[in-house]
Amino acid sequence: MINKVFLTLIIFSLIPSVLLGPLNAQIQWDYPSSLRPDVEFWKSVFTVYSENQSILHDSENLNIIYKVITFDSSFNTYQRENYLEKIKDEIKDDLIRLAERIPDPDKRTHFEHYLIELFGPGSLPETFRQAARQIRSQQGMKERFAESLARSIPLLPYIREVFKKNNLPEELAYLPHIESSFNPLAKSRAGAAGMWQFMRSTARLYMKVNRIIDERYDPLISTQAAARLLKYNYEQLGEWG
Repeated sequence: MINKVFLTLIIFSLIPSVLLGPLNAQIQWDYPSSLRPDVEFWKSVFTVYSENQSILHDSENLNIIYKVITFDSSFNTYQRENYLEKIKDEIKDDLIRLAERIPDPDKRTHFEHYLIELFGPGSLPETFRQAARQIRSQQGMKERFAESLARSIPLLPYIREVFKKNNLPEELAYLPHIESSFNPLAKSRAGAAGMWQFMRSTARLYMKVNRIIDERYDPLISTQAAARLLKYNYEQLGEWG
């Protein structure tokens, strides 16, 4: 699973300066060059690829993008998932064929030539076998991120102020972009709720959650609770990841 703080840092670097109060310049996030493929991949997920697009890629090496599938509105979620699984199986079969050196070099398909170019002509059979086990799909989030940005505008000044009082890194104020797209009414299948996606059991340690009232859905109260929880977690673990 991708670290949420890592994704939050990427989003932090994407936020237009107009949303960052006194900061007048675009934020420059210093990160190791080895992370560049991951950073560029996730920037594209949030700003380039639409929700009707799915990126088929290697789960470990985000430089490896096999295909980008664009769906029209006639595909429901079930059909979309089935189609993606079908394409994944086809890519897996091609990778295994290359690992076993089955295709004659002169009779390789266009996609097989593309795979060889993608991994490099001298790639070992084990490279293709490993890749066959690491095919993943990621849906684009451009529209969702745009909506999240719009919802965040009135909330961020308050969140940054609360986090500043609790000596928390400013970047963590942008976690709701990952957790809930800044939707105070968000609820996950697992039961996490509100802008900060608190589970009921954890939320009860920091706010009121009962049959009558559920403060997880209050963006102001839940932000105070999130600051306390993040501070506690850091004191216990010594890191934000």
